[in-house]
Amino acid sequence: MDDDIYLINADGSGLRRLTSNPGEEFDPAWSPDGTNVVYRDSRRGINNDDEVFEMTANGSQQRDLTNDPANEWGPAWSPVGSMIAFSSDRGGLPQIYLMHSDGSGQTRLTDIEGEYPAWSPDGTKIAFMSQAGAPGPGGAPGYEIFVMDADGSALQGLTHAPGEDGWPAWSRDGSQIAFSSTRDDHGQLGPDGPLFDVYVMNADGSDQRRVTERFGQFTTWSPDGRYIWFPRVATSCDQTVQE
Repeated sequence: MDDDIYLINADGSGLRRLTSNPGEEFDPAWSPDGTNVVYRDSRRGINNDDEVFEMTANGSQQRDLTNDPANEWGPAWSPVGSMIAFSSDRGGLPQIYLMHSDGSGQTRLTDIEGEYPAWSPDGTKIAFMSQAGAPGPGGAPGYEIFVMDADGSALQGLTHAPGEDGWPAWSRDGSQIAFSSTRDDHGQLGPDGPLFDVYVMNADGSDQRRVTERFGQFTTWSPDGRYIWFPRVATSCDQTVQE
């Protein structure tokens, strides 16, 4: 079964399907005003001319924003809704690009490899994951978290750990960044790959600390900043699973 975009109420009720095209559709992100959703459309197969699409909150008016023969993914709206950051391999190496919310003015921001951008709440900075870090154990990609100004300047590395650090998410007050990391995978490398934990650090990269002991990726902060939401994925590394 292909992945599709669904919508539910915050209490888990009202599940409804928004996309039903052939192929995979995922990486959804809300517009700040809650009227539209951008997402990754892989109707020709993943990594086969993937595009960033936009649709209304009820799934209607689906349209291609990037319209490029390369692959585009990981879209993220700016806090005021006028710009969208995304990843693209149109230059060969995956890098971070920026475009207006209507798809115009597509501009490359990074010179290093970059994926899954995340805006700071004030719109002045963009965090992202990059393989510009040192290789991880066994020669695996050495993803790290970087941050830059929204125009691509002032690039700074925030993490420097073996393995993979990725998928950053800013807290609503901009003081912290949640991310996923394999640096403490409990020595468990099996058919599911490394065990990701959720970590939190200050926005300047200091005080990096683990906040989960089971697999967690793709974090989102609650509006009041008290909670971090993430998908719970059971892996073969788990000894027990509690739901």
